[in-house]
Amino acid sequence: ADLILITHTHSDHLDSKSIGQLSREGTKVIAPDAAKNTLPQAIIIKAGDEQTLNEVVVKAVAAYNLERKNPRTGQLYHPKDSGVGYIVTLGGQNIFFAGDTECVPEIKALKNIDVAFLPIDGQYTMNPDEAAQCYKEITPKVAIPYHQNQQDPNKIKDLLADTPSIKVEIYNLP
Repeated sequence: ADLILITHTHSDHLDSKSIGQLSREGTKVIAPDAAKNTLPQAIIIKAGDEQTLNEVVVKAVAAYNLERKNPRTGQLYHPKDSGVGYIVTLGGQNIFFAGDTECVPEIKALKNIDVAFLPIDGQYTMNPDEAAQCYKEITPKVAIPYHQNQQDPNKIKDLLADTPSIKVEIYNLP
């Protein structure tokens, strides 16, 4: 890989072994501040920051939970400032990868998104109904649900059937 983007420090999003396997000389890793001890080689970024690497513009967007908490600890699964999503601008296209998040105000405010990847698992992130509403807020040309766990990503197609300006593409993404 030329570029690896880390959204937050949970093991399903930051795996040093996988990063090592995907990396080669010159690979750039971008990660939020919470990952700086685990990934000392990373370019650290926070929400609102932007990096340009070889004609690829990467802008960090806040990604966090407003409601979803660990029932044992009462702590939010993804507290504010612990992770980010990314807008990657490449070839004139703005591609948004949300990371693990709910549809927070910073995401609702996004404009000019061509492709949006939103999580839909409903336990740690927004559920399909919330994701469909979020897609309607940011109006990407293409919606790609991911991080689905047991949720059916095809539900997004049904929920966005009344919004033909957003094309839903379904892939088998974890």
